Amino acid sequence: MRETVAGPRSQEVIGKLLSQIRMGGLKVGDLLPAEVELANQLGVSRATVRIALGELEEMRMISRRRGVGTRLVRDSLEPVPSSFVFELNRYEDLLRYASATRRIIGDMRMVVADAPLAQLLRSRPGSRWLHIDFTRVALEGGNDKPLVRGSMYASAQYEDVLRNYLADYTGSAVALIEDHYGIIASSVHQTIRADKQKPADDLSPEDPVLEIMRYYLDRNDAVLVAVQNRYPASQFTYNITFNRRIEPAGNHAEPKETAS
Repeated sequence: MRETVAGPRSQEVIGKLLSQIRMGGLKVGDLLPAEVELANQLGVSRATVRIALGELEEMRMISRRRGVGTRLVRDSLEPVPSSFVFELNRYEDLLRYASATRRIIGDMRMVVADAPLAQLLRSRPGSRWLHIDFTRVALEGGNDKPLVRGSMYASAQYEDVLRNYLADYTGSAVALIEDHYGIIASSVHQTIRADKQKPADDLSPEDPVLEIMRYYLDRNDAVLVAVQNRYPASQFTYNITFNRRIEPAGNHAEPKETAS
C-alpha cells in the first residue's frame, strides 16, 4: 500500500534526519540532499521522502524552493516562547531566529534614497530600494503580540523575487535572495542602541525599546539588505558570546579578541 500521509516509514525518515541534525551532520543553512539521493541513502521510496520532508516543512524545520533545493532553517523542535531570548554566536543563528518566528508583511514600496536615508543605508542619494515594513510573532505559545517591528531595505535589483516570494518564505529575506541569485552575504554588521518609543511601536508607556540596525554585505561590502528592528524590552533578550583567540606560545603579539 502506497503511503500518502505520514506513516511509519516517513516517521522513520524524519527520525533519521533529526538524528543527523542533533549529531551535527546537518547545520542551519545547509542544503539537504535531493529527494532521490535521500531515498537511496535511507532505503525508502522517493514518495516516502517527499512525505517526510512535507512534515518537516510544517514543523518549520526546512524551507523548500523549486530549482534551489531543501534548506535546513531550524535545528530544534523546542517550543518558541513569546518572550524571546536570542543567543547570537554565528551567522546561522540569524537564520534560526528567522525560522523560529512568523513574519507578517505590511507595506511594501519602492523608495528613492534622499541624503539621510542614503547615509543610513550606506549608499548614494538617488539610489532605489524596496522598503518593506513587517512584524514578527512567535510561531508557538499562542501569543500574537509582535516580538519586533521592523523596516527592511533591499536593493532594487531584488524587487521581483521579494515581491513574489517573501510573504510565503519561512526563512530570512537574505536567504531568499541567496537562493534565487546565487550570491552570498559574506558578512553582517550591526549596531545596537536604546531608543525612545515611537507611536508605531504600540507599547505600554514603561516599555523601553532596543533598536538593532543590521547590514548584510556582499564580498565587496556593498549592502544587499539593511534591516532596522525595534524590540520591546519586556519581550526580548539579546545574548552575544565573545570567543577569545589566543596566539600560540612564542608569538609575542598581543592577544586578539574576536566576536563570532
